[in-house]
Amino acid sequence: MLKQYEEELQKLSERMKKAEEFSKVVPLYAEQIIKQKLTGEERWHTYGDSHKKLYFPWGINRGFYRSGSDRYVSNYRGKHECYLWSTYINTISLYDSHEKYGLDKIPEAIDIFFFDKLNSTFYCTDKQIEPLLEDLNTWYLQAKQKHAEDSLQDRLNKAEAEAKEIAKKIAQLKGEQNDG
Repeated sequence: MLKQYEEELQKLSERMKKAEEFSKVVPLYAEQIIKQKLTGEERWHTYGDSHKKLYFPWGINRGFYRSGSDRYVSNYRGKHECYLWSTYINTISLYDSHEKYGLDKIPEAIDIFFFDKLNSTFYCTDKQIEPLLEDLNTWYLQAKQKHAEDSLQDRLNKAEAEAKEIAKKIAQLKGEQNDG
């Protein structure tokens, strides 16, 4: 066998072993990791754009973050040099509202590396990604429901106010008719 082939096979074998080990660390994405032979050492990779009912237009991403580099954890005050998962939540694209419905409570409920409140971006480790995605999905379903209820209540309030205004105008017209 050509030496070039032997080297290529050796590299592929090493990559496959690393992918197998990495798939055990992040079982949620094991199938994708094995299929794409992802070692966990990639500078940046997008693992998908949804988890259950929650869509992430900017992706569920994992990359290497380092203080002072072109990829760093924004608004994080500590030094960092590690692989992290990141995902951005945009409530406007999810349910057409700026109302967060408790999004900032998630980091209080589970352990994550950092939550950038200003940018609604979550950063977490390999062990934290699955619990975070589960909690975000639960939050989203509740937020979407609450937003729907609030929207209907707003419509009802406006309709009731309009009905009062119409009733007042009808009374005025009847009053003018009686006067005439």
